Amino acid sequence: MTHEALDSLDVDSFWTLGYAIIPGMYSVEEVERIRDEAYASRGYGGDLLANPHLRHVITDGRMAAVARKLLGTDDIFYGGDSSFTINGTQKGFHKDNADRVDPKAPDWESRYTQLRFGIYCQDHTDYTGGLNLRIGSHDIANTTDGENLYVKTSPGDLAVWSMRITH
Repeated sequence: MTHEALDSLDVDSFWTLGYAIIPGMYSVEEVERIRDEAYASRGYGGDLLANPHLRHVITDGRMAAVARKLLGTDDIFYGGDSSFTINGTQKGFHKDNADRVDPKAPDWESRYTQLRFGIYCQDHTDYTGGLNLRIGSHDIANTTDGENLYVKTSPGDLAVWSMRITH
């Protein structure tokens, strides 16, 4: 992990916008390795922690370091919800939290500290297929409000977003 990449993480901006991009968290060589391991794991399924080829992306400490910085605590927990996608086909905006649209539900009572991460192994600055989200929607209990943004990521970037954000 590059300390410069982690140093570039703006915590206040994350809590305002609902997401952050950490450029260059992974080297060109690491991206190639992750891409090769993902292709080798096609059809494997299941959580990345159980995947012998891709387990290292969960255990190398980078995502934990980002979570510690964003959440301001060493008390972080892995919820066992991780996977990889090759040529994903999911369409339509959604949220990943349990109570997506009920503003009176527990998910909306305070700052939501469950995070989702994405390691990008391809160029999404000139090509589509990456993360599309609604800025600020992590504080709105619906899937229609918030400015639409196509997030332009490069190979090696690490994205992190609130599981409440519409994407």
